[in-house]
Amino acid sequence: MIPALATAYVNRPDLLNRMLSSVDAPCEHLLVVNNSGKPLPQTRPIEELSLGVNLGCAGAWNMILDRAFNQLNLPWVLICGSDIEWQPGDLNTFEKTVNDFPEASFLNGPLAFNHFVICRACWEKIGAFWEESYPAFLEDSDYWQRIRRCAIKVAGAEGLWTKHEGSASLKAGDEEFRSFVRQRHQRTWSKYAAKWGCPEWSSGLETFATPFNEGGPINAWKLSPERMNEPHYYTENPIVTC
Repeated sequence: MIPALATAYVNRPDLLNRMLSSVDAPCEHLLVVNNSGKPLPQTRPIEELSLGVNLGCAGAWNMILDRAFNQLNLPWVLICGSDIEWQPGDLNTFEKTVNDFPEASFLNGPLAFNHFVICRACWEKIGAFWEESYPAFLEDSDYWQRIRRCAIKVAGAEGLWTKHEGSASLKAGDEEFRSFVRQRHQRTWSKYAAKWGCPEWSSGLETFATPFNEGGPINAWKLSPERMNEPHYYTENPIVTC
């Protein structure tokens, strides 16, 4: 059984319900972070997590990890986008991959961070997603940099046919929302480039061994004063071990 399947939702209730309806494997917990500020639509029983505001992607994922590991004491959690559609057998493949590679504590499939598993060992070493990214973008790249530098063992689930709508939440927003996201994407890239030593818009060319090349802990982060005034889940990484 999958200990927890979790997602974050902001809009497109039709896609959320499609994802939930496509779940074809037993899950002990179905967790949905409601970032919409509106009543949550659903086609099956779930556990809703919410602070009543849009926490962004990183904040929502951190809320999921806190619930899964600190409150429910689960061994692993499978996180996915609310705009994907599981194909028959995909979830069983993820579970089998976790069981077949017990030494791996981070697993994903061909959709990368649109469906991925974080195990307790990864959480206890890497900790929370970087919430300086808001409302989305590069929280996954930052986590991947920390995974690589902290020598986390990774495995890939093969043979998946999961469908992905692609930027569905952004496309469904009004022009004000899309403009805000574009503006913050630029800001996040500037922060990310300074943190990991790469040109802006050039993920994959990171040169720093530690954040800002300062020689400190790889997985440490704190929110800037600007971000402290916006919705967030953590103000800093609660786990700093590498």
